[in-house]
Amino acid sequence: MTMIAALFVIGAVFLGMEILLPGGILGVFAGIALVGGIVLAFLDFGLAGGAVALIVALVSVSCCISKLRFCPRRRRENDFS
Repeated sequence: MTMIAALFVIGAVFLGMEILLPGGILGVFAGIALVGGIVLAFLDFGLAGGAVALIVALVSVSCCISKLRFCPRRRRENDFS
């Protein structure tokens, strides 16, 4: 359980950093961490736990994608990229 939570936190942190520092590599690492968390959830908790982990990962990724697509860039964000 701790490893699953750690992978999801690492994935969320990398997704947040990808918003501020676009480039793609942090997004790839975030995806790897989230997929690892989903796989571990399926292995440890079965179908129900894996499905919950999959839904959580999809919601977090869709929130980041919608932030990148629909919200205008702020001046402070432009300083980082």
